[in-house]
Amino acid sequence: MALYTHHLPAWKKDEVEEIRKNAKEYKLVGLVDMYGIPAQQVQQIRRNLRGTALIKVTRNTLIKHAFEEIGGEMKNLSKYISGHSAIIFTNDNPFKLFKQLEKTKTKMAAKPGEKAPEDIVVEKGPTSFRPGPIVGELQQAGIPAAIEAGKVKIRETKTVVRKGEVISTKLADVLSKLDIKPMDVGLILQAAFFEGSVYEPSVLAIDEDMIIRQITLAG
Repeated sequence: MALYTHHLPAWKKDEVEEIRKNAKEYKLVGLVDMYGIPAQQVQQIRRNLRGTALIKVTRNTLIKHAFEEIGGEMKNLSKYISGHSAIIFTNDNPFKLFKQLEKTKTKMAAKPGEKAPEDIVVEKGPTSFRPGPIVGELQQAGIPAAIEAGKVKIRETKTVVRKGEVISTKLADVLSKLDIKPMDVGLILQAAFFEGSVYEPSVLAIDEDMIIRQITLAG
């Protein structure tokens, strides 16, 4: 047994060995963040990726052990391990994988304390609410509301939280009542190792077709 895992219990050695085996069988080894994804959605994502990608959930320390054992450039993936990392294996290129994972995302209600992924805007206009405590709740969350024709109306379009700001408990509650779902929940690619190089999401978000066209023009 390799230097890094000789002291580990048998089940942990088995986990590391499974990662090593899959890393040999697949062309791409990636890290995905599974934080905050409901179990039901994880099952759906696994079904959607069946036949094209394999997801392995294990402890971050064991992922790191496996990368250390494999060595070479793959060791560089270790620095991207954070939060609730899992490993994804596929024979697709990293651009294709990134696009696939983007498709797994669904919109969900915001939880208190989460950061806004983008500016959250509440549009002016009528709501389905009857007059009641909701008027005060909206106003406390910074949304100008009034009663008009027996219904609660939002008087003006308002940006209630800017991108990167924390969503308060009051605001999360009101957004949920207004059926505004600002959170993209799905597998987030942290990094991918493919053909000897590590790819970060910022690179993979670029239009692959555009890159191919640029290479063709340069050639």
